[in-house]
Amino acid sequence: MSEEINLATIDLEELKKREFSYRNELKKRIIAAEKIAAGLNSEIEPFFFTDYTGKKGCGCKIPRKNLNDFLKVANYNWESGAHVSSSGNLGIGLDSAILKVRSNPALRIVQSTDFFYPIVDDPFLMGLVTVSNVLSDVYATGVVQTDSMLMLLGVASKLANESDEKKSKVVGDFMAGFKFGCDFVNVEIHGGQTVECPWMLIGGVGSAVVDVNSISKLDEAAPGDVLVLTKPLGIRPIVNAHQWIHSDPERIQQYSLDEKK
Repeated sequence: MSEEINLATIDLEELKKREFSYRNELKKRIIAAEKIAAGLNSEIEPFFFTDYTGKKGCGCKIPRKNLNDFLKVANYNWESGAHVSSSGNLGIGLDSAILKVRSNPALRIVQSTDFFYPIVDDPFLMGLVTVSNVLSDVYATGVVQTDSMLMLLGVASKLANESDEKKSKVVGDFMAGFKFGCDFVNVEIHGGQTVECPWMLIGGVGSAVVDVNSISKLDEAAPGDVLVLTKPLGIRPIVNAHQWIHSDPERIQQYSLDEKK
């Protein structure tokens, strides 16, 4: 169970050091990945993680209308779970499920699962992105410490047919990035599932057991509330444009983009 965190006892200097170390590692990985992609590292063959999928990111998601049709056939009323009940429970329909612990009414299980296709070309960085993507839904409920993480990994058939050395390097780098992200937020990986898929598929499951009073009231948002952004707006278009240099140079010309910028 996640321990209640007293913000007054947090060592801000230690937190800053960890953040600085984390950002330094990210910077080194990004610079190294850029050199490899540009062919500036003669010892390593240029590699693009997004080459192992036909779509990117949340492009794997089925449109809501189609999903609703599937649920109707299954006779499942998802709308009944897509709101916060009087007991604080939250079912299907929103980013995280919030469930009662039967043996202790004062506790709740907060759980979220997410998986998607690669959106960046460095497997290590993609591991970090995956952890952030999964845990952001848990943090959105007000939970500040996650108890457990599972890793979900579908290895692309195309990659499975590569040399053992390349396959081990790519999948190993992704797992290393996933673990690095989990270590930074102090959550242990307790298992998961690894299978072969037509495309690369990556994700996880984040779980926390918390006191019911520590969960944010998700149905009490109101006009005028402050929205906290954890990164600048517009990152996704920038990443897409950068990847076009390798994957779709005609778009660079179509939109008159400057590759150097």
